[in-house]
Amino acid sequence: MQNTMMNVCYVAGWLALTISFLLIGFSKFKHARFKLKLFTFLNCILAYQVIFTVWQWFLNGNVTVNNQWLLLVAQALCSIICYLSVQRRKSKVRPNLDSFSMD
Repeated sequence: MQNTMMNVCYVAGWLALTISFLLIGFSKFKHARFKLKLFTFLNCILAYQVIFTVWQWFLNGNVTVNNQWLLLVAQALCSIICYLSVQRRKSKVRPNLDSFSMD
C-alpha cells in the first residue's frame, strides 16, 4: 500500500511538471494576471513536491530512488522561469520615471 501511494505521488509529480512546462509555454501569449495565477499554481505544486520529497526521505531514507531530486529541481526551475516572466511583464506595464524626459 505504501509503495502504491508513493508511486501515485511520483506519477502525479511528473504530470504536474509536464503541465507546468506546457502552461509556461502557453503563458508567453497571456497577460500579467494569468502569469500571476500561474505563479501561484507553480508555488503550490512546488510545495507539494517538497512535502513529497521530505515524506519519501523519512520513509525510505533515500530520495534518489526515483530521481525525486531531479523532479524537485525541475519544478523549482519552472517557478523561477515564471517569476522572471512576471517581473518582466510588470516592468513592461509600469514605465519608470527614467523613460520621461524633463526637456
